[in-house]
Amino acid sequence: MTIAAVTRRRKVMTLGLALLAGCARQPPLPCAARPVGPIAWVVDQGWHTEIALRAADLTGPLARFRTIFAGAETVVFGFGKRSYVLAEAGAFAELLLGPLPGPGVVQLRGLRAPPAEAWPGRAAALPLTTAGLVALSGFIRDSIAPQAEELALHGSLFLAASRDYTLAFTCNTWTAAGLQRAGLPVDPAGVVLAGALLAQLRPLGCAA
Repeated sequence: MTIAAVTRRRKVMTLGLALLAGCARQPPLPCAARPVGPIAWVVDQGWHTEIALRAADLTGPLARFRTIFAGAETVVFGFGKRSYVLAEAGAFAELLLGPLPGPGVVQLRGLRAPPAEAWPGRAAALPLTTAGLVALSGFIRDSIAPQAEELALHGSLFLAASRDYTLAFTCNTWTAAGLQRAGLPVDPAGVVLAGALLAQLRPLGCAA
């Protein structure tokens, strides 16, 4: 079974939860002008959200990822349950147990295009202040466990997270917490599914 097939199965399994929560998807509004200055994108993967930053904006402890993803224009960061994210094709038991708590993992991958081109209508551009970019970078750095081992798989880099995945702290809670750290008016309280986060972002971001 291909990775794409496993991904589709995962999305089907979480679709029911999203519908029960009333998480209607609305694409970001078009940007009135091309964003300038520091920027973060939030990517809507249907059941899972991620944060993307320009590779050129990765400084300090995150700067090494510019070398790992040489040639990438942006680097995408996401949080999840390690055993679920790394489940082998056909590991349906793990897919069924996915929402249960477990050790977390931070996933990174590089893009040679802006997120809005890679995922049309699914990437919201959020302008940041310089201080906000520094704070968000610190949040991502702190999300990675000290001296975490690196696993390269399917074009992504996986590092052990500094905290566990739980129903009270999901991939979408992580995204919301990072944006709050960046100084954006986002509240991670009660954010479990993607829709609860995206509803807060619609007034703030745009599709660049």
